[in-house]
Amino acid sequence: MAGGKLSPRQKMINMMYLVLTAMLALNVSKDILKALEKLDQNMAMNVTTVESGNANLYDMLDRAAAEKERAKEPNRKAKELKPKAEELVSFIADIKDQLIEETGGTEDGHMKGSDNRDVPTRLLVTPKNLGGGGLAAELKSKLEDYKAWLIENAGENQEMINSINSTFDLSNRKEDGEDTPRSWEEATFAELPLAGIVPFLTDIQASVRRAESNMLEELAKEIDAGTIKVTGVKAVVQAKSTYVTTGNQYEAEVFLAAFDANQEPIFTLDGENVAAENISGGQAHITIPANSVGEKTHTGMISLPGSDAPPVPFEIVYTVAPSSVVVSPTAMNVLYRQVSNPIAVSVPGVEPERLVVTGPGIRQTGSGTYEAVVTNVSGTEATITVGVKEDDGTTRPAGTQKFRIKGLPPAQAMIFGRSTSGPYSANAIGNAPIEAKYVDFPFNLNLTVRSFELVVPGEAPFQIQGTQMTSAAKSALSAARPGSTIIIRNVKAVISGSGEQVRNIGQLSLDLN
Repeated sequence: MAGGKLSPRQKMINMMYLVLTAMLALNVSKDILKALEKLDQNMAMNVTTVESGNANLYDMLDRAAAEKERAKEPNRKAKELKPKAEELVSFIADIKDQLIEETGGTEDGHMKGSDNRDVPTRLLVTPKNLGGGGLAAELKSKLEDYKAWLIENAGENQEMINSINSTFDLSNRKEDGEDTPRSWEEATFAELPLAGIVPFLTDIQASVRRAESNMLEELAKEIDAGTIKVTGVKAVVQAKSTYVTTGNQYEAEVFLAAFDANQEPIFTLDGENVAAENISGGQAHITIPANSVGEKTHTGMISLPGSDAPPVPFEIVYTVAPSSVVVSPTAMNVLYRQVSNPIAVSVPGVEPERLVVTGPGIRQTGSGTYEAVVTNVSGTEATITVGVKEDDGTTRPAGTQKFRIKGLPPAQAMIFGRSTSGPYSANAIGNAPIEAKYVDFPFNLNLTVRSFELVVPGEAPFQIQGTQMTSAAKSALSAARPGSTIIIRNVKAVISGSGEQVRNIGQLSLDLN
């Protein structure tokens, strides 16, 4: 969070981000960071595969333009598209390189600063006029230009226009209870570790390449792509999502870069034929359950019926990462009875509005913030479950987190705001109200004393209602000998506001002078 003159409200928000970041850091393990790095490597391979398929499409359009007059205009558009896509992908690559360099570079193939959040936030989110890099704003501008060109050249293909708008949705995100929406830059990149941001940037590169591929296919259709002569073909794996968590599914379209729309290819995966109903337009829709964590490899073949060309092999390589949900109690690592426990929940890359959070006594208080009231929950543990709402209305699991349930710790009886023995005069003790407070407890709980018991040597215990000594108690204190020990015990109090009774309050021993 960069410098500059900030309002008190913004300073408070900045402090909340700092606290949340510190709590999140405790929950992101090195194994998850390594899994994210491995995930990025496989995503980069997917980008390279799509790039190879696009290169074939560019070659096809070039050859068609040399043979057919009607192919020259689509080929002109393709030549306009190519540098735009190349520039954007290269710009994102430069951002990744800068992020890695400014967080310590790499060692043994791993990013040294994989858990660094400050540098990515400064370089990506913080504006240049506040001392940051403003790279996310610059990236957004370039993506908007690319998106505008794609829509302009999509013609009347509304399905493609809708896909472009969905893929490059760069609109601001308005949080519940906030008057001002959060920018795409902040909602996408703020406070995430480097290991989570780099795969996301790679995913944007993949989106740029897939949009380029879709546009090239549409341009090829304009000149009857089925009649273009092809001397070589290459299999392309186009994943629906390049980020897969445990319990979800890896989905991909596997197709030839050049195909005959009038004759469907034959696809096999791991030795089994893909069902005909899952093949359309030269593409096969493949679904593979992600039941375990780690790197996965699947192989297959694509062949053209009636063709002398040999079958084209393809390989699918991806990594299933452990669910990276982060659930952090914002007060302590336990849930306490008799109070509302604030909890912050986030899943990297997922908007807070799409989270489904369930657990004992859970209720939402804001965007990504919740409270858990476990006063009436039996047992000593509570489990909070997080899911993500998908576009089709289903909810996919994102992760769970167990928390201990504990009662409130002992409070301490006090006089003059202290729990020390003194010594005090009889008059001071007799006229001071008896208080009760929690010492070194993260919750700011105010207690109201309802009653207590006063023990004066040589006298029967005095049962006193409220916080002040009775006349009889004051008389007994005045008659007590100097050096006597006065005891305040059996203090009963309630939590201000909720009225919850508190009985576990330590006694107070006072020396009389």
